[in-house]
Order: sequence, then structure tokens, then C-alpha cells
Amino acid sequence: QTFENIEIICINDGSVDHSLSIMEEYARMDSRIIIINQTNKGPAETRNVGLSVACGKYILFLDSDDYYSANACERIYKEIQEKNEPDAVIFGTNLFPEEPRASEWHYWVLDTPDIYYESIDDSLLLTKPYLRVYSWRCCFKKEFIDINSLKFNTAFKYGEDALFMFEAVIKLKGIAVISDKLYNYRHFNQDSLMNQISKDYVVFTSLISASIGAFGTWASLGNYMMAVVLIVLFSFILMIVYNLICILIAEISSFN
Repeated sequence: QTFENIEIICINDGSVDHSLSIMEEYARMDSRIIIINQTNKGPAETRNVGLSVACGKYILFLDSDDYYSANACERIYKEIQEKNEPDAVIFGTNLFPEEPRASEWHYWVLDTPDIYYESIDDSLLLTKPYLRVYSWRCCFKKEFIDINSLKFNTAFKYGEDALFMFEAVIKLKGIAVISDKLYNYRHFNQDSLMNQISKDYVVFTSLISASIGAFGTWASLGNYMMAVVLIVLFSFILMIVYNLICILIAEISSFN
């Protein structure tokens, strides 16, 4: 990164490859790197562990298959300074590889304009897709996360990211949205575990996003608070049903 005043927390979530040794090699060369080694706990608990030890003023999340553009932290820091330290900065995303092409839903939800919000009301949350999912394309003020006791829900295998965003965004005070594509998201990796669930995850988060859009149409008539309540309930039910289906499929597969 071109901006050097950063803390790098690397969490080895029970990997069985050479991830830990690679991290240790980099840590010997860079004192900013902090390594946490744990048994497999999944993405939600792993992010919570990172939040619990982070000392920085702002927080970024990075998944293992992805990477930041070299100027990401510098560009985000500049925006933070120019906008008088907002609670969050939301930025754009590059999708790779080019083939196979990512779903149109990905392009739709990851497209970000250049805009600033003092706060996010119900109507914005319901009508702006870039406010709904993916915590990794957001930089949150650590104080904001701590004051609001925000954590990723460990009860769900899928959808915890969307649920975190839904809970966090509505509480933000000062949100800078920029069009710069600073996060590089690997939407397809034949050798990655993520590829086994990516299609299902897109379907699931698409359902949540679609439900928000549907309720948003109704909310445009002025029923915002009721729409928000219904979205929370509907998304919660979707997550329960989807996780039960995944568990059932896993159980059936274990017998084959």
C-alpha cells in the first residue's frame, strides 16, 4: 500500500495449506503484520476476532481470495480527511477474472457513485443497492463499530455479511461514497472453497436485495418504517430456511 501507517491483522482460520507459513514469512519482514492462528470458525467469527484486536481508527475487511488496489488506503484516508472523518467510506469494486463473467447482479450492486450522505434514512437503504451488502467494500470508523456494539452474526453460514451491513448502515452518521474501484473481488476461483458456495450466496443475497427492492417500491408510498420491519423479518426467515437447506444437503452428501 502507498499509505504506510496501517495495521495488518492476518487471521489463519484453520487452513490446512501453507497459508500460516506464508503469513509468518511476511510478518518477519513487516512489523505491522499481526498473526492470529485459530481453529476453523468461519468468516463471521473470524471477522469478530479481528475487530476485537484491531487498534486502528478505521477498519477494512479483506477476504483471502481478494486484494486491494495499491492506492486503496491512501485514497480512503484522503476521503476521510476531506469529509471530516465520516463514520464510513464506501468504495467501488473490480471483478476478476473476466471469464467466466460475473453475474449481472454483482455489477449492479457493486457500482458506486460519488456522493456524500449525512445519514441514511429508510428510503435510501431501500433504494440504493450499494448500501445493502458486502462489508469488504466499506471502511468503518472503529469507534462507530464499538459504540454500536456491531458484530457479525455467527449463527448463520451465509448472509451474515448482508445482515451486518443492514444493521450498520442505518446507524451511520456521515457516509462518503466514492466511485474509485479500490477492492478487487475474485468472483470465481476453481480451486477455492468459496467457488463451491458462490452461486448459492449470490442467489441468497440477491433474494435479500430483491426483497429490499420490492419492499422499497411499497415504501415509496410512505410506509418506510413498516417496510424496514418487514425486510428484517423476511431476511431473517430467508437466512434460517437457507441455512437449514444447506445443512440438509451437507448431511445427505455425507451419506453418499
